[in-house]
Amino acid sequence: MKIQKKMWSVVLAAIMSAALLLPGFAVPVQAAGAEPAMLSGSGVVHLNGEEKGTDSQHFAQYTYSAKLSTTYDYYHQLSGLSGFSSAERANAVQIYNEFALAGLGNTELEIPLEKVIAFTSATSSPTDSETSAAAKQVQNASQLAVDAVMRDRLDLFWVSVPDCTIWYYYTGNYNAATGRYHWEIDEVRISVRTKTGYAGNTASYIQNLQNAISNFYVSGSTRYEKLKSMHDTLCSRVTYSESSHAHDAYGALIDGKAVCEGYAKALKELCDREGIPCLLVSGTGVTPAGSDAHMWNYVRMEDGKWYAIDATWNDQESKIYTDYFLVGSDSVASNFDGRTFAQTHIVSGDFSGWGYDIFAVPELSKTAFNPNTAVTTFVPGDVDWDGNVSASDALWALKSAGALVVLSTDEKARADVNNDGFVDASDALLILKYAAGLIAGF
Repeated sequence: MKIQKKMWSVVLAAIMSAALLLPGFAVPVQAAGAEPAMLSGSGVVHLNGEEKGTDSQHFAQYTYSAKLSTTYDYYHQLSGLSGFSSAERANAVQIYNEFALAGLGNTELEIPLEKVIAFTSATSSPTDSETSAAAKQVQNASQLAVDAVMRDRLDLFWVSVPDCTIWYYYTGNYNAATGRYHWEIDEVRISVRTKTGYAGNTASYIQNLQNAISNFYVSGSTRYEKLKSMHDTLCSRVTYSESSHAHDAYGALIDGKAVCEGYAKALKELCDREGIPCLLVSGTGVTPAGSDAHMWNYVRMEDGKWYAIDATWNDQESKIYTDYFLVGSDSVASNFDGRTFAQTHIVSGDFSGWGYDIFAVPELSKTAFNPNTAVTTFVPGDVDWDGNVSASDALWALKSAGALVVLSTDEKARADVNNDGFVDASDALLILKYAAGLIAGF
């Protein structure tokens, strides 16, 4: 790959190319002279995709999915993930935000890192062992970001994650006090690549999917009624089948052919349109015939609890079942093998081969949702549905006022504590005052 030169304000030497391929790091760097005042170099890492092609998702131009909501995405887990450094977490957030803005087709993203990554070397040409730890931090931050963004931003369905390349750039100089060269990585460049199945005229695929989502008829007024409409219509239109688009919502909504990823992603697209909190959940599906990688959905109902939907398993040739519709962990699939949902759906928070769970999903209700007895719990000011009114809720209201997040209908109602029909800074201030005990109510 040819690397374009970067104009560093303090760099006297030319950009030096290097190649670093996981898992065996190798970063040969051409020396720029004997002990220059400032040196520079670069390296590259690659991303892991999900098993069975689940590395892709949907498209960033839908007005109803252009921003993130509060409590049902993977983005907001990045800053608090355990087992990673503060720099890795901060850089993951930064890379996520920039990657979410990826344009159509093959493109190059230049991303300044939030936290500089430093390393040292004995000479002006860092060795494999001297660069590997820093390169691993770049790899971790990039992989975390893409793992999350590809689950949240289904508008990026056309992106081929395994074909993306992450170039990182560093500058440094000789430190006489330590007798070593000190380097800092402050930028990455991502080469975003298009999946083969969407190459050639990516814009038309995007527009087709956008139209299909916009025109999908959903009946009912409650979440239950809307979800039942979405679920039944999807199951009646889609045939379980492999195809070039079967792992995306495009396969389900346009081709009428999909596997579990296609079903789950199509349902999430529709939930996003309707403002219903929804997550993609993946792991292992267990049947009497064995087990295999699987994907389904969690949705949050008006009672604040999360319930599971597995449209793929409900869609049988004989009929459309409801054994896996808005069920809880202890719900028994009486029309199937009589086991509970938790026994047949083993959740994994490892999206790309980390070897252990990285991301978490909300706790599932133990029992199935009952539309006849469900009671809506409404707490003014409790924007994030955690049962308390706190500074966190004020922050969500403020982010909404600044168009940094999009609140669902229920979240807006909770955030609009002054009942003026808008969520703005005044609501955030009132929520903060209430959380601090300065006012008794709204």
